[in-house]
Amino acid sequence: MSGPIHNLVKKSLNPFLGVGAVCMACSGVWLITAGHWYVLWTASLAFIFSALIFPLLMLPAGFCAGMMMATEKMNYPRASRIFQTLSFTWLVMLMAGYTTIIFAVAQGYIMMDSSIVLPAVIWSIAASVTPWAFFATRDRDSVFFTGLIYMTALVAAVLFPLALAQGWAMMTLFWLFCLVLGAAVGVQALYEKFFFKP
Repeated sequence: MSGPIHNLVKKSLNPFLGVGAVCMACSGVWLITAGHWYVLWTASLAFIFSALIFPLLMLPAGFCAGMMMATEKMNYPRASRIFQTLSFTWLVMLMAGYTTIIFAVAQGYIMMDSSIVLPAVIWSIAASVTPWAFFATRDRDSVFFTGLIYMTALVAAVLFPLALAQGWAMMTLFWLFCLVLGAAVGVQALYEKFFFKP
């Protein structure tokens, strides 16, 4: 990735974390005062145990990334590309699945009380991506992963209201999330390939 874009993504991580934390706090207080504190439990537990859960969830991507580098060193470019694709696929499905599960919990309570649509959607997005953004601070040079978090937040902001309006089943939402997020990752990869790599 180009230097300016690389630096912009790195510098934007702290503000992104701040906005995410504020959105979590405000939407969480809103839900609690509305009497729906139980919407918060899934994401809250995941955040509490994130130091254990997130590294475990990243293991398959780490394995594929290691195999990608090993096969590249052994001069097996096709195998390297396969492992790279597997790594990206796992990350896309992981982010889509994690975010969809957090939203699925909130959706169940939205159906019972339509007045909490806005705070529940905000909570679902912020509580899904903010812990991952905090996790990304451990390796600020991984601009791809940080960009994936930003793209996840953007896709969720578009798809979650559509899911409520259209009444999509959770599996439909998950596969659409994977498709749109995967397409965004593909566009990023093509952009880098055509403009910043020989």
